[in-house]
Amino acid sequence: MKDKKILLYAGTTEGRKLASYLGRRGVRLHVCVATAYGESLLPEEKNITVTHDRMDSGQMGEFMRVFEPDYVIDATHPYAKEVTKNLKSACEVMQVPYLRLVRGSEETKESICVENMDEAIKYLEKTEGNILVTTGSKELESYTRLTDYESRVYARVLSIGQVAVNCEELGFSGRHLICMQGPFSTEMNRAMLKEYDIAYNDFSPAGRDRIIAEQPKIGKASDFNSTPNALGATDNKRTFYTETFKDAPDIYQNPQPKSDITAHEFSHFAYNPNRLPSINIYSPSKDTPENVSKYLLGTDAVKINGMELTARGTQIKNYFGLKEGEPITEDMLKYAAENYVKDRGYDNNMTDFFKGIKDYKKMAEWISKYSPISATPLILNENEK
Repeated sequence: MKDKKILLYAGTTEGRKLASYLGRRGVRLHVCVATAYGESLLPEEKNITVTHDRMDSGQMGEFMRVFEPDYVIDATHPYAKEVTKNLKSACEVMQVPYLRLVRGSEETKESICVENMDEAIKYLEKTEGNILVTTGSKELESYTRLTDYESRVYARVLSIGQVAVNCEELGFSGRHLICMQGPFSTEMNRAMLKEYDIAYNDFSPAGRDRIIAEQPKIGKASDFNSTPNALGATDNKRTFYTETFKDAPDIYQNPQPKSDITAHEFSHFAYNPNRLPSINIYSPSKDTPENVSKYLLGTDAVKINGMELTARGTQIKNYFGLKEGEPITEDMLKYAAENYVKDRGYDNNMTDFFKGIKDYKKMAEWISKYSPISATPLILNENEK
């Protein structure tokens, strides 16, 4: 590989990591980035040269003619579609092998997916709550079409002077303009969601993966300022969740209930639905105590709207052993209503939950869409293995 010349177009963390990797191995490398700021983030190696000029397809081809690379690697941002298009065209004309390095992505049931920015704006216009935009400054202008965007939208962008100026010209300033350099840790993202009271965000798949990889904390109820009958906990800032408390009632220490309660707490930790199904789909039964009804709906000033419903949906997904992308059907939900408590041998308000279902088909669709899958394996103590 050392006898090869590589031309790398970098605009992502992955691009910087690849540049560092190739640099340490003595590969002759030239890196193209869009800004001087991007250049400042790259490693300094004697075998690496860098330029920060924006190029069209013709200019890219001319640079290839002069540099004569053996390979061109496109590690630009997934949203930089025009750059990728121009680079592919230049490689085809110059007959240089083109390689694409792109971060993985996937659709999830916990996410609300739209086709493009226009669809995103149409969706958000019908909602309430603050919005954290993390897709870069180039997309910000679209958000100005939202009613009250200046009070709802918080933009996290690169800490570049001109970027800040452009954002301010669009109406983003003060607390609503967050200039920072990533990558961002799970803790940082959670802190920002709490600080700015965010209801909607467009985190990258990498950020989502870090949340799913989080392991539950283990301990007694008193370790988390709770009581054993609460079974488990997620703090109100959603910075951690627990498995079933060690001193929870004995029945909840059995593998199945323990797994369900841990899945329940993971749901609170992973996703804030901030929504409820319509009353013709779900409404607590009249014989359900008022405090339990408010608790299930999230209208008791303790839980956020819908969090207990989605958490019970996660319990049901755990009950059937569903994997991500596998929906709950109407028949499955009806089966769970008849058999869940009997099979599990405990009832953490699940009976009250099932009694509130008015339309099983639509409630199954709602749960399938909004209840996250618990991706955390059941962790057993040594004496439980």
